[in-house]
Amino acid sequence: MDFKSFYLLSILNRFHGERSWSAVYHLLKGKRTSQTIQDGFLFRVHYYFGTMTALSRDELLSAIKWFEAKELIKTINAEHYILTPKGCNELEVISQQYVIPTGLNGWFYGRQGKLFWSRLSLLVQALSHLSRNVRKYYPVIKDETALHWVKRFLLSGSLRKNELVDAVRSELESVCQLLSDLEADVLLQRLSGYQCYGLTLSQMSERAGRSQEEVHLLLQSGLHRMVGIVLERDDFSILKQLLEGTETIGLTASAHKTLTLLKNGLSIEEIAFRRRLKPSTIQDHIVEAAFSNPYFSIAPFVTPDEHQAIAQALAQAKTRKLSAIKTLCPDHIDYFQIRLVLAREGEQ
Repeated sequence: MDFKSFYLLSILNRFHGERSWSAVYHLLKGKRTSQTIQDGFLFRVHYYFGTMTALSRDELLSAIKWFEAKELIKTINAEHYILTPKGCNELEVISQQYVIPTGLNGWFYGRQGKLFWSRLSLLVQALSHLSRNVRKYYPVIKDETALHWVKRFLLSGSLRKNELVDAVRSELESVCQLLSDLEADVLLQRLSGYQCYGLTLSQMSERAGRSQEEVHLLLQSGLHRMVGIVLERDDFSILKQLLEGTETIGLTASAHKTLTLLKNGLSIEEIAFRRRLKPSTIQDHIVEAAFSNPYFSIAPFVTPDEHQAIAQALAQAKTRKLSAIKTLCPDHIDYFQIRLVLAREGEQ
């Protein structure tokens, strides 16, 4: 089994047969919907959100057919699979050879990380050339937005050229010391400078003796970890500026708009009317907020007694299937309330 198959089988296993293979596909492709974020946090797979955007449906289906042929998985109903005892054993054995990088945090840092990396790559390349008084070169990244941002950053900075070079080098060295050696290596190997070009995935794969998929995940893991470190600490003032204007909340844009209106005191019905959406869609946004933010209060929607009743039903059901939990709850409790409590109970 290669690394890519190991990764797909691992993610499939985390859903315990309670979601179809499409849930795996949408998660890895990075489809930002309320359902994906709910599934992501319920099954603790939000870390892997958007980590295989190049994956096609045919590739995933081909992998699933291969798993079936090898008797590693079995169908429990339409498009739902669980690992067989043989599959569980195989996954445990192969886990000694392959390890999923631990810095992955795709839901919270995936989009931030991409923009951060574009700016960092261009800044390092620019400083490397400017320090040698070379002003003409081909940008390593063609993102016009990132190019304009770096130009503005260089023109508006208070530090002199050499001081900025030293500051960026120092902060990069410091933050890389907080990554794993593999993560730091692949990230630094991707950077380009004066007469020095970053390695391609293929080149890094050959150099490290690892598949391109594994190297790709290591890059994302290091990047997500780096963004988290820079956001949390105060000793990376230059790198923190590279995150200026990036998304910092793990919510879809639509859910963010709903939360703004909710904070202004509007009810679910009022928000639905104002936004011309169904009340159920507004409920989806609230559930999304509950999963994304542990400090988001569900008290306005679930009483303490209702919370306790749902928690007891969840423990008794031993599943995350809403229909199974609903049958064990008092009749007046609805799916919206169950999903909110699932968000909280899942944190424990």
